[in-house]
Amino acid sequence: MKLTAETLIKSDRDTVWRLSQTPHLHTRWDLRFTDIEYLPRESAAEPQRFRYATHIGFGLAVKGWGETMGDPERSTSALKFGSTDAKSIIREGTGSWTYSDQAGTVRFSTVYDYAIRHGWFGRVLDLLFRPLMIWATRWSFDRLRIWIEDGVQPETSFRLWFLKVVARCALALTWIYEGLIPKILIQRADEIALVQHAGLYWGTPSHTLAALGFAEIAFGLWLLLGRFEKLAAILSTIGIISLATLVTSVRPAVLADPLGGISKNLGLLACGLIVWALSDLSPLASRAKPRRGREARDGVRSPFAEVLREDLHLAAPLVQAHLTPELGVHKYQGTMKSVWRVEGLRRWLSAPFLWLGSWTHTLFPETGDGIPFQITNRFFIGADGIARMTFERKFHFPGVERRFEATMQYDEKADAILDALGHRRHLLVELVPTIEDGAITLRSRRQWLTPFGLPIRIRWPRFLAGEATIEEWQESETSLGIRVTISNRLLGAFFGYEGAFERTDGVADNVRRVVAASTVDRYLSGAARVVLVLAALIGTAAYGASFGVGSISNGAKVWGARVALAAGLSWPVFGLTLLGARRVGDAWEWFDICLRTMALGIAVLSLASVANLAVAATALSRGSAAFSAVHLALLLIADVSMAVYFTRKALRLGMPLNTAIVLWVGVLNGAFVLLLVLQ
Repeated sequence: MKLTAETLIKSDRDTVWRLSQTPHLHTRWDLRFTDIEYLPRESAAEPQRFRYATHIGFGLAVKGWGETMGDPERSTSALKFGSTDAKSIIREGTGSWTYSDQAGTVRFSTVYDYAIRHGWFGRVLDLLFRPLMIWATRWSFDRLRIWIEDGVQPETSFRLWFLKVVARCALALTWIYEGLIPKILIQRADEIALVQHAGLYWGTPSHTLAALGFAEIAFGLWLLLGRFEKLAAILSTIGIISLATLVTSVRPAVLADPLGGISKNLGLLACGLIVWALSDLSPLASRAKPRRGREARDGVRSPFAEVLREDLHLAAPLVQAHLTPELGVHKYQGTMKSVWRVEGLRRWLSAPFLWLGSWTHTLFPETGDGIPFQITNRFFIGADGIARMTFERKFHFPGVERRFEATMQYDEKADAILDALGHRRHLLVELVPTIEDGAITLRSRRQWLTPFGLPIRIRWPRFLAGEATIEEWQESETSLGIRVTISNRLLGAFFGYEGAFERTDGVADNVRRVVAASTVDRYLSGAARVVLVLAALIGTAAYGASFGVGSISNGAKVWGARVALAAGLSWPVFGLTLLGARRVGDAWEWFDICLRTMALGIAVLSLASVANLAVAATALSRGSAAFSAVHLALLLIADVSMAVYFTRKALRLGMPLNTAIVLWVGVLNGAFVLLLVLQ
C-alpha cells in the first residue's frame, strides 16, 4: 500500500513550492520532520542532498538522508530517502510531489513508498507504522492548506487541533461513562423510575435503560474515532439538550443538584461547541485524502485510461477514441449480425436469468439476425468527484425494444473497472481489460449483488454468476466491431451477440460536468415545492385526525396524535442538521431531496389513514393488538422506504454512506422518538 496525500490549496504554485521546498519552512508544517538540512552541491543540475531528523520523545531522534530533484516550471519534485539509524524501520524509499495549477487553486499531492528493515519484526511494526505515516502526511498537508488559505500559523493550528482533540475526548469519555456506569453496571433506582414514568420502554425499564447505555457508549466511541467530528458535535449537542429537557420535565429537582444537571451539561455543551468551532481551523487528515476528479477538468482520464495506462496506445485508433472520449455524450448506431442463445436443455435452464435480465436491463431472451441497435455513451464527473462512463445499448427487435445499461468507474484498490449493471445498478462486476492486436477484451472477475443500488456488497457465488467476455476491435476506418459472450460454469456459453457500429454525431452536449441525467434529480419548481410542503402538512394532519373517526380507544387516539405531531416536528430538526453537516450539494438540492422523501412517506401514511376510515364502520376494535400491529408495520414500511430513497439520493450527491445513515437514524428517527417521549 503506497502512501498518498492530496489537497487543493487556494493559492499560486510558487507559494506552495516555496513553503514545501524551503527546509526551515517545510519543518514548520510537516509533522514527520523536526529538522531538515540541505547539503552543499556543486551545480543546480545535481540532486539536492539533505539530512533530516525526527524527534520521537525522551531525547531520542531518528536521523536519515535524502536527495531531491525538482523543477518549479515542470511542477514536479522527485525524492529518494533512507536511514541507517537502527531506530528507524525505513531502510530506503522513493516518492514524488506534484503541483498542478487549476483555475486559481493548486492541487498538491504526493505518492511515496519505502522498504523496511528488521525482517519479520519490521513487517509487524509496519502494520502500525504505515497507517500512522499516512495519517501524519495527510494531516500535515491539511495543516499547510490552513496556513496558506486562512493565515493560521502551523504552531497555532497544532494548538487548536490539540484543544479540539482534548474537548472531543472529554465529550466522548463522558458519553461512555454515562452509558456504562449508571445505565449498565450500577443502575440507579431514580433513573429506572424516570424511564418508567416516561412510559416508552421495551420489556422492562431496566432493559431499556441498559439499551440506552449501549447506545451512549457507541456514540462515545464514534466521538473518540474522530470521524465526521462536526456532525458528531452537532448530534452530541442535540442529545444533551434533549436528555436534559426530558429529565427536568419529569424531575425538576435535578436543577438544584450542584454536581449534575445544568452545571455538568454546560461543560459538555462547551466541549461540543469547541469541537464544532475548531473543526475547520485545525488540521484534519481526511481532508487530504486523495479524491480522483474532485473537479471536472481538462485531461480527466476515463476508467479505461486509468486501468490500461501505457498499454492504451496499443489499441486501434477508433477503439481508443471510443473508450477514452471527451467529457459529454457520444452516440453510435449499427447492426447486430447475430443475437443467439444456446439450444437444448441449457436454453430452458438459462431462460429465467434472461427474463430477469430483461427486467433489470442487462440481458434478454430474444434472438435474431440483422438487429439494429444504438449505443449512447456518457462520460462525466459525478457529484461525488468520480469519473464514470455509462453504456446504454438499445436493441430494436421486431415488436419489442430491449436495453443494456451499465455504469463503469475505475477501482484503484483492485486496479480494475467496476461495472454497475442495470438501471438500478443491482449487480457490480469487476472487469479486467487487455489489449491484443489493437483490440480490447474485457473479462469479468468478482461479482456482487448491490440491493437497491446501495454500496452494500453481497458476494455472488461463481457457479451462479454469469461470466462475461466483451471484445471490441476496429473493423474499418469508420466502424467498430463488438462481440459479447455470457457463460456460466454449469451452463457454459448460453447467450451472446456480435455486430458492428459507427459514430453518428460529434461530441453532443460536450460539457465539463454531466450529472443531471446520471447522478441527481432536476430542481423542483417553486410551485412543486409548495405543493409537496402542503401535501406533507395535510397528509400528516389527516393521519392524526383519522384516529378520531368512529370508535377508538383513548390510548390509540393519543398515540395517533403523538405520532403525527412527532413526524411533523422531526423533519425541521432533520433539515437543519442536514444543512449544517452537508459538504456537497447546495441547500436547494437537499431541500428537494427531503421533499421527495417526505412525499414517499406521506403516501404510506395515507394508506394508514384510509385503513382507519375503512375499519371505522366495522366491528374491529381500533385499540386491538392487531390494529396496533398493522399501524406499526405501516410506520416501519414508511421509514425504511424513505431511508432507502434518501440514502440513494444522498450517495449520488456525494455524501458518505455512514453520514447518511447517522443523519437518518440518529437525527430524524432519534428526534421522532424523543418527541414521542416529550409529549
